[in-house]
Amino acid sequence: MTTDLRRSQRYALSLPVEAVVGAHQDSFQAVSENISGNGIYFVSPQPLAADERILFIVTLAQNTFRPARTRIHCRGRVVRVDPRGASFGIAAMIDQYYFE
Repeated sequence: MTTDLRRSQRYALSLPVEAVVGAHQDSFQAVSENISGNGIYFVSPQPLAADERILFIVTLAQNTFRPARTRIHCRGRVVRVDPRGASFGIAAMIDQYYFE
């Protein structure tokens, strides 16, 4: 039997993600697959390590109800890495966030 450890409902959203990792603040572009109030799962072109600290910015698209672009700045840590051929699925827990 599989136990689902998620604490919040996840929403399937494909959104651009800019991730920043490491001591040199290396950044890369990724795409989210789902997001919740305390976590995100995104597809990355590079592997990350479990427990690695990560900063990332999720950009919400403009629309009729949100005429200006909204960016969510998040700080968290990687909890799982799934190899996916040439890319990697990254599950990260969100520790802090703010809207811009």
